[in-house]
Amino acid sequence: MEIIERGRSKIKLIGCLFIGSSLLTIILHNLRFQGRDIIAQMIRLSLTILLSYFMMKGNKIARVIAGILFVITITTLFISLATYTAYPIVMIVIIFMIMVYGYLAYGIILDKSVNAFYKNHNTNFNEEDEVV
Repeated sequence: MEIIERGRSKIKLIGCLFIGSSLLTIILHNLRFQGRDIIAQMIRLSLTILLSYFMMKGNKIARVIAGILFVITITTLFISLATYTAYPIVMIVIIFMIMVYGYLAYGIILDKSVNAFYKNHNTNFNEEDEVV
């Protein structure tokens, strides 16, 4: 049961990091574009919070969607790192975001304690469903 609790803690950490990186992206976007598209950014933030909530609840579909989003984000960050070399500070931010999203992708896809949490949660949910 200890591994399941570690998995639950890691899911909470992943959700918080996901929301935090989304907030950082919104702040950087607003600094660059002077507040244009603020409605789209707020919709993005609310979807990120909603996805993180369902991941913390143990929803397997949310986990799959988050894993796909993390892999797509890492791929686009590597492409932007290879093509955008104008300002060194931007490259540092991109490298930092690659590290954060890399940890998020590892945690949500490959981590054993997270896998145990989702397996236990889905097993308990199915057993309760059959008892009723």
